[in-house]
Amino acid sequence: MKVAHLDSDGGGTVREQLEKGRELEDVGKYKDAEKIYRSLIKRKSPAEQAFNRLMILLRKERAYAKEMIVINNAIEIFEAAQPASKHKSQSKIHKLSLSLGRSTGLIDRKGKSTYDPEPIATWKRRKDLLSKKIKSLK
Repeated sequence: MKVAHLDSDGGGTVREQLEKGRELEDVGKYKDAEKIYRSLIKRKSPAEQAFNRLMILLRKERAYAKEMIVINNAIEIFEAAQPASKHKSQSKIHKLSLSLGRSTGLIDRKGKSTYDPEPIATWKRRKDLLSKKIKSLK
């Protein structure tokens, strides 16, 4: 019987693969754990935990350039997954929400949101710290 949420290679569910990756990390097999996390990222709906663990592994290996690529990919994928809220048919509601957002500081003068959801905000901070570290190494 074929189950939709299982991998065809017999790897199991996302949770099982994440646990397997953590076990490989604990044993010290970082390359094998990295392969598991990269396979999880290549899915249609990548797991946030897989990105976080891969970033941690690359930081431990001091592969800062690879980590920067992973961070940029993660931010790009998760920002694209955020729903765009453009309601042109409800212009009065849109105007009110813009004015409320501006007064609370969640929207800047150009109408762009200053708030990032949780994994994106964390990854942007990590990206800033990593770019400073790379500059200091040069």
